[in-house]
Amino acid sequence: MIFESVSFLYELATYLNIGNRTTELGLILFHSFIAKTPIMTYNTKIIAASALYLACKMDSPRNSTSFIEFTNNKRNPKSPESTYSDTRQQLFLIESKILIELDFDLDIEVPQNYLIHFDHVYKDYV
Repeated sequence: MIFESVSFLYELATYLNIGNRTTELGLILFHSFIAKTPIMTYNTKIIAASALYLACKMDSPRNSTSFIEFTNNKRNPKSPESTYSDTRQQLFLIESKILIELDFDLDIEVPQNYLIHFDHVYKDYV
């Protein structure tokens, strides 16, 4: 279940052309939230989309419509129009729950920064 959600997050990030740093931030938010919340309470794909949407708000803002449409189409491919408003409502609800669960502490270090720094330092020694 978590693997499918992480794959979904990467698929959404690729579809929206979201950079690696923002995608990593979304993954950190996703994992931080599910570590503190019973996973069966919410649809994990919507959690993944909400985490990535929140990461984009922090790093590279995007329009929510594209997140909602992609998530809704993947969630209900046969009749997406019937569930669009429900998906929209859940995406924003879970976004607020992520913020509450993380105590609005969004000062998150992304490992990519350290890896890039390490790569530069390592290349100087080699």
